[in-house]
Amino acid sequence: CDQVESAVAWKLAIERKDAPTALIFSRQNLAQQERTAEQVTDIAKGGYILKDSDGKPELILIATGSEVELAVKAAEQLTAEGKKVRVVS
Repeated sequence: CDQVESAVAWKLAIERKDAPTALIFSRQNLAQQERTAEQVTDIAKGGYILKDSDGKPELILIATGSEVELAVKAAEQLTAEGKKVRVVS
């Protein structure tokens, strides 16, 4: 995950008092994703729409961690080819 997802996860881990929590990070230098305030809030839910299509999606790419950047790039390429693609992180 990028810095924003890492910060939200860190906050949730500190706040959680009823069970152990593990934070596992990539060593890769990951691209930062642009998000709305609503998307940042949705990170705490465990999954959210990062990039949405215009209209009903034909494909939904689900990715976590370092794979999010790859999913976003794939969605951009598929969108350029005329596909309606949603990315869920």
